[in-house]
Amino acid sequence: MGNKLVLAPIKGYTDPIWRSCYFEHFTGIDKVVTPFLLLSEHNEAKKSYFPRFLPELGSDIEVVPQYLVKNPDTIIYSSKIMASLGVKEFNLNMGCPAPAIYKKGRGSGLLENLDSVKHILDSVVGNIPGDFTVKIRTGIVDSSLVKPILDILNEYTLKEVIVHPRYSRQLYGGSPDMEAFKYVYDNSTNPVSYNGDIYSLGDFKRVSTEFPRVSSWMLGRGVLQNPYLPIEIKTGKVVDQNIRKEGIINFISDFRSRLKGSYDKEGIAANRVKACLIYIAAYYNNSPQFITKIKQSRNLDQILDMIFLN
Repeated sequence: MGNKLVLAPIKGYTDPIWRSCYFEHFTGIDKVVTPFLLLSEHNEAKKSYFPRFLPELGSDIEVVPQYLVKNPDTIIYSSKIMASLGVKEFNLNMGCPAPAIYKKGRGSGLLENLDSVKHILDSVVGNIPGDFTVKIRTGIVDSSLVKPILDILNEYTLKEVIVHPRYSRQLYGGSPDMEAFKYVYDNSTNPVSYNGDIYSLGDFKRVSTEFPRVSSWMLGRGVLQNPYLPIEIKTGKVVDQNIRKEGIINFISDFRSRLKGSYDKEGIAANRVKACLIYIAAYYNNSPQFITKIKQSRNLDQILDMIFLN
């Protein structure tokens, strides 16, 4: 069904500053799902709140706001405002594994509350000015929730069901449960999108060969490690190492400048750049010893030298 590539929402990384900079330097992504917007459940957000969180508006890249809420009124109210700005699709996060979110019954916590899921979907689907998607995990501790959740989702017309085939308790460790993903893939009445552990062109070829009907591919940590991953998937070719080095150095320099202009304290900007460099370093050398050296260094230029002279 094609290689439509979606940038995953990664809180603390893929915020508007990072995304604006990333899209100045790299190509291949077709759609962005935002890290969840910080909306109260009292519908206080005004139209002026949204544009700075959605810098892709007006570009060729689709932008999809993500909700991490239980109150459908929040979705209905704010979706109308964002639709007036040009947003055409909205996403409900039913997969966030963060313990604090789960305990509040949001994110993956919704997987255990089927009545709440039905209430949200009954209220939202068909009542907002745009398409609706959901992002799920395949369970809390095992895959026993996959069938009952999918049975509910199949009652509605959704643009996509985005599946990260891990359990909530795994957080981002362990291995994806591809059997659980296959169950959704085989039995969903809605298009299915895949998310999870695509770090290389080889990873993509392996999973896409097994699941050719996947409607789109959500890339997250793989893009943080290798910013060229989307275009490598689109072209089927790995980017030359010299081009990669130059492109990453230019991106980091630009990102660093933008952050300095956005934060009063330089330390905050430096920590954000370093967090990105730790991911990029893992592309070149994922050994614990090397990553520890990167984490211990406080000099960003030294970190770049360590990465590219490694």
